[in-house]
Formats: sequence, C-alpha cells, structure tokens
Amino acid sequence: MRSWTKLGVTVLLLSVTTSSTVDSTPPSRTRTQTETFDRDPQWDGHNNRQTPHDPPTVTRDFGYSRTKHTGNHAGEIGGRVSASLRPAWYGKVIDQKSLDDALSASGTLCVLDAQSITGWQTSANIFVGWFTANDRDLIWRPRNFIGFRLQSSNEPDGCVVELSYGTSEWQAGGAFVNAVGGVQQENVRDLETDQMLRIPPDGSTHRWSFRYDPAGAGEMVFTFDGNETRLKLGDEHRKIGATFDRFGIFPSRIPGRHIVAYFGDLMIAGKAEDLSKEPSWEGVGNRERFQDSAQYAYNNFGFSKTSHAGGTPGELGGRFFSCDPDEDQFKAYYGAPVGKLTLENRLTASGKFIAREHCIDATFALGWFNSRKQDWPIENFVGVYFDSYSKEGRIIEPLYGTSDGTNQRGGGYVTFEPGRPYTWTLDYQPDGASGRGEITFTIGAQRVTKTLDEGEKDRGALFDRFGVFNMQWANSKWCDVYLDDLAYTVSTN
Repeated sequence: MRSWTKLGVTVLLLSVTTSSTVDSTPPSRTRTQTETFDRDPQWDGHNNRQTPHDPPTVTRDFGYSRTKHTGNHAGEIGGRVSASLRPAWYGKVIDQKSLDDALSASGTLCVLDAQSITGWQTSANIFVGWFTANDRDLIWRPRNFIGFRLQSSNEPDGCVVELSYGTSEWQAGGAFVNAVGGVQQENVRDLETDQMLRIPPDGSTHRWSFRYDPAGAGEMVFTFDGNETRLKLGDEHRKIGATFDRFGIFPSRIPGRHIVAYFGDLMIAGKAEDLSKEPSWEGVGNRERFQDSAQYAYNNFGFSKTSHAGGTPGELGGRFFSCDPDEDQFKAYYGAPVGKLTLENRLTASGKFIAREHCIDATFALGWFNSRKQDWPIENFVGVYFDSYSKEGRIIEPLYGTSDGTNQRGGGYVTFEPGRPYTWTLDYQPDGASGRGEITFTIGAQRVTKTLDEGEKDRGALFDRFGVFNMQWANSKWCDVYLDDLAYTVSTN
C-alpha cells in the first residue's frame, strides 16, 4: 500500500535474441540450476550498478547553536539538516521510554530555508521527537519513533507538518496536520494541500507542544500556534509498542535536499532545558560535508562478496530503488539466463534471504522475467514482489505478468522483518487451481498462494531470466537486501 508516499544518465540499449511473443510449441524440458555465489557468476545485468556522473555535495551542520532565531535569548538547537542515506541525529540521552509511558515536549521553532522541487525525492525532512539511536531504525518511516515531522514543500515554499510514529516491528502511521488543527489521513494523492499547515521559511517564530497519552489505544496531541490536533495510534500498534532512548532531531535516510530550522525554549517531560550553554546531547553525523553518490534511483545491486544472508562469502544483493514507468534509464535487473520458459512450465526456486534495511514504500521483484521488458503493468513475470503496508510492516506478495501486461495485486501476503535471515521457496504450478495456474511462496513458517485470473495463463508469457529487478511503477524508496544459495528452474532446450 503506497499510503505515503530526473536525473539524466546514458541509457544502455540491450539487444536480446528472445521475444515476448508467445508461441504454441509444447513447454520445454526443465532442470534445477543452483548458484551459491562462491564466485562471480557473471549473470546478465542492466542498470544495476549506477553512479551519478557528478554526485552532489551534502552539508550537514545542525546541533547546539548560540544563535537566537527562536527567541530573545541565545541558545537553541537546529541548523542545516540535509537528507542522505547516511544516518545522523542530535539528541538528548534519556532513560528508556516506551508507548506505555506518558511523553511530553514543547518549545518554539522557526524555519529559515526549506528546499524542494516537484517530487518526494527532492524534499527534505526533520523528525522531532523520541527515537532509538540506531542507524537502521532511522530509515524512511523510522522504527521506534514518535513525534512530528517537518517536510519541505514548494506549493508554496515552506514546511508541511505530519504527526508520525513507528513501532518496534516496523509498522508505522501518521497524518498531515491542517492549518486550523485536525488531521488529514487520506492517501497522499488525495490530500487537500491548500488546507495543510505550512510553516513559511521566513524566520517567523511559532510555538508548539506535543504529548502522548498511553491510555487506551494511545493518542498524540499536537498544538501549533494554539490549534490542536489529535491522532490515535490504533489498538494493534499500541500493543506492539516501541522503545525510545533519545529525544531530539534527525533527518530521514533518503536522498533529497535540506531544511534550515531551529528549536528553542525546549521543555521535555515538563522540565526546561538549559540552552544558555552547550548541553550534553549526543551528535552523530550532524556536522559533516561529503559527496553523496547514493542518489534517487541509482541502483547498486548484483554479485556481492558479502555474506549477509548466511553461509560463505558471496551472494546476490545490494541497494534497490523503485522508479517511475517512464524512467527507462533507471529500470534495472540482474538475472541468470534460463533459456525459454513459459506459463506452461512448472517453475520452482528456493534460497536464503535477508533485508538489512527496507524503507516503507521500497520494492523489488524476485522470480522469472523477460530481459526485454518488465515495466508496469508488469509483463512476462512469475514470482513475488517485496513491499510494505504501513499497517502490517514489510510484506511479500505473489505476482505475475502475461505478455500483455498485468497489474492485478492482492489475494494475500506474508510478512518479514528487516535484519532477520530467512529461507524461502517459490513454486508456480501451471496445473494448479483446476488449470488456471497458481503461485505459492513460503518464507519461514508462513505460506501464501495466488491463483492466476481466469484465462490469464492462455494469454501466455515468456521468461528468459531468473533473478531480481527493481519495481517500475512509482518513484519510491530504497532497500538493501541479499539472497544466497539459490536453486531455480531453467530450460534444457
């Protein structure tokens, strides 16, 4: 569920001998091929290793400041908070708290600069609140977080505000704040943008407060310049819980631009923070300048000498970015040639998997595909795709595409947790479901089956690769994932 949601590069044109046209010849004979990645298998890759020709320089300069942008007395926190995949934060170390604890903070804030152009990948974000100081927790839609988020926007210039939280098991929630209070919980594309709270980048001072009440399902109460907004977490997320060991600010770990903002007159848990002198807060990555090659849609996956998924060094993996259907320069895959396979073949695969990091809205696909085209609606594919539902966490769902293209999703999914290794199996049965065909995927103890729609198998599909590719349906976030010890069906013809 994509509930929240160009760079120019040389396009490599591939010539392939296979065609997506389906013929009526009998299905080819098959066998099982194995790949342990003990050495580089020299699989076919397209746009899977990309680096910007002129990577931008990122400057981060935030933390304690002797300035007085937010009041009459010198001393505040803030500065230039820039987006990048590299983690950074500035926070006060606190005794561990959870969603069972009452939480409160208040202060003043001002925004001096909020850069953005059209597209999420060009915006910037500052998360303000309680979090866990762990690099992998602070990816897009951070885990173990509660508070609010400033997001730069140019419609007009300024920062919109969103209440936000993330559980300990990777579920997340939130809603944008209206100018007169209250929230908008619609899909991003349905938001009333002219009604959203927008902080102008003019240095004006605003007063805010945030408190969390753990009673019942848990409720966040946010007040901005006297207007109140309330948002409940929901029963299931409240039960799952979250833990926090810092209060402070940090950027989201996605590519983008920067915000210059300051926060003063801080009170945390009813106690005023002395900002007349530098406090003993922790700063990580908050004062640095670097060239950043990890830009939107620059994929970096394929053979890797690492061993994240388990076993000896050598595996398939890396960083995947989804892209828009018209961004041909960013459509990428990495796959083993498998000859000629169709929807009439029995197809099986198995292996190991781990997602080291997986942002909400990050997606990639695993299975049999055609090197000529993947696209959206997806064409010539049988396998699964990895994604996220804000309510459920990270998910894996069976998916297929005929030679004409198919975009029907739904019908069940399984879940996975970043940082945890899994074994998995994938089985396409052309005779399943009374001949309609069905895809079954297992991971750990979970199992899900998807039946092809009536007549879809007859439309046909042609596969010449087994492997992975980035989903090509929307500009979206990134994940860092690995697979190893693969076994998969190939044609012997």
